Amino acid sequence: MSFSDMMSTGRGPGVIGMVMALVVVLGFGLLFMFAFDEGMQGDDRSIEAVIRDQDKEIKEYEARMDSGRKSLDLAPGRITGAKDLTRLKAESVSLQEKITGLIQSVEAGKTAFAETRESFEGYKEQYRAFVRGKAKGTTMEQLETTGGVIYKAVNIRDVTAVGIQIIHEGGQKRVPFEELPAEMKDYYQFDADKKQAALDQERIEREKHEKAVAVHGEEADKQKALDDAKKVAQARVRAQQQIDLKSSQIRNLTVQLHDLRDDLDRERMKRGVANTDAIKQKITAAERSISALQSEVQKLQSQL
Repeated sequence: MSFSDMMSTGRGPGVIGMVMALVVVLGFGLLFMFAFDEGMQGDDRSIEAVIRDQDKEIKEYEARMDSGRKSLDLAPGRITGAKDLTRLKAESVSLQEKITGLIQSVEAGKTAFAETRESFEGYKEQYRAFVRGKAKGTTMEQLETTGGVIYKAVNIRDVTAVGIQIIHEGGQKRVPFEELPAEMKDYYQFDADKKQAALDQERIEREKHEKAVAVHGEEADKQKALDDAKKVAQARVRAQQQIDLKSSQIRNLTVQLHDLRDDLDRERMKRGVANTDAIKQKITAAERSISALQSEVQKLQSQL
């Protein structure tokens, strides 16, 4: 029988008590032998000294025995505590396993719910696409909004997440779904979040378009500036060519005019004043041509 088994039964404390009593009896026997047996006494020690020493030893033994009894008194509780600890550890493991199982069940439930919800949302999207596509071209005698506005001779052109696009006798209009009758909202399955997402996408597309137009406009302006600069350069080249041509004509006429004046002087010396009229007319014509050419050159030079 082990110590733990012995202490867990009723016989354990009795056996220990008997052993301790035996130790006490043996201790007093030894004391008696030391006290009265001459062979056990030393040469230099008296009986009183031996008794005092033995008494001290007995007290030490009694202190040890008392300590042992206290330890034995605590032993059953410690054994019980150890057993409870073992039981609690086993229960903790069992509870942990149950908790783990519950967590797995919850996660499985979440997954199943998410899959079901996703499937349902997919069905709703298919339904929306069907009824909204089917609505195109539908005519109505009139459409009255929740705000009391009435549109007559209505033709539905498109149904989106934002609302319906209609043509009516007064023009065309996009009616937000919030303003539609309840039965139309339910039939077309409008959703506020999807409307906001659609408006955000429209805004993004509009900004992209505006940016593209701006970029195109800038490119067009740059191209126009280049074309204008090219035209100006070409006009300057043409003006310079005209200037060069007319300057050459002016130089030729100036030479002719000088010759005519020489001819006029010679003619005056030879035949008199009467025969100089034709030369004078040529001189006048040359002078007029030179003046006209000079005016044209000045205008052309202002274009450079």
